[in-house]
Amino acid sequence: MAQRIYKDFKPEREPIFRVDSIAYSKMLLYVMNNKDEVAWHGLVSRGAGDMDHVFTLEEVFLFPQKVTGASVTVDDYEYSAWFMNGIGNDPERLKRFRFHGHSHPNFSVFPSGTDREYREDMTENRKENSDDFFIFLIMNKYGNYSLELYDFKDMMKYETEEIEFVVMASGKPANSFVLTDVLDDITSNVVNEGNCKTCLRHPASYFEDADTSDIDSFNELVFGRPVASGTKQGEE
Repeated sequence: MAQRIYKDFKPEREPIFRVDSIAYSKMLLYVMNNKDEVAWHGLVSRGAGDMDHVFTLEEVFLFPQKVTGASVTVDDYEYSAWFMNGIGNDPERLKRFRFHGHSHPNFSVFPSGTDREYREDMTENRKENSDDFFIFLIMNKYGNYSLELYDFKDMMKYETEEIEFVVMASGKPANSFVLTDVLDDITSNVVNEGNCKTCLRHPASYFEDADTSDIDSFNELVFGRPVASGTKQGEE
């Protein structure tokens, strides 16, 4: 349930998490095309005024990492170089750097102890910034997900069942990015330490006729069954 971080009140409106359909497609490809755990970052914009409860995930991307079936590790030097040569050198993108996602390939989407520690580290220095927020997502191969939103404007932390998850049409066809580009991104950034090769799960044409404006219909295409957008933490 929503937890007060500092203030003793609850906002009138619970948050809406909107995901660009292309970003959503890419996240599914990250999860479904790798047998091991994989992690990614994203750029999120917050609505203004009466829309300040709406958070829109506009873009996702991988970073250099080493993975196993249950872990993601980074080399500090390699990650810092990647960051400073990209987001860290672009103030406009840096201010929207408010999202981290990763997979629990064949496990529950409930955050692990390591996940909790990472979230504390990522949000510790943001608590004094009243305009700041950060969103965390876990997905698995069964179509389940969990969300946490740390909102320091209202000093609240929201969990899956309190966040409306909406996939929105991006204005581009689902196949506007090529599957091989995503797989090249995986190959360039993800080192599988368990002798696991990238698993080509879907052909490039798989998403051509997909209705990526609706999370349930798109999940049905990918996973072979509808997946309710309110899937809660720990459900499989």
